[in-house]
Amino acid sequence: MIQGRELDQWMAAQPTTWSTPSARDTTSLPLVPLVVRDAAVDGQESLWISLSVPFTYVYDTSGEKRRTVQFRGAGEIRPSHLSFAADGRLLVTPGCYIFRP
Repeated sequence: MIQGRELDQWMAAQPTTWSTPSARDTTSLPLVPLVVRDAAVDGQESLWISLSVPFTYVYDTSGEKRRTVQFRGAGEIRPSHLSFAADGRLLVTPGCYIFRP
């Protein structure tokens, strides 16, 4: 389960009820904004989960959250893609940034 105080405001803003579509409207569906943008596993098998809010959670192999990361480059970064190079560097887009975890 993904949880943390960084998600509290996002969760509070989610709808609690859905409107009933009319009989004529068979193409509309309610949408919930995504919260997970991307995920990747590093060389130590830790799971990195990039969120829509400007934070990335890092979980160990037992499922415990080890840390919360906030990326900065030319301002705040909300990664849409995470990948790890063979030497352990974290590659983040947008911006093509490289970090040492």
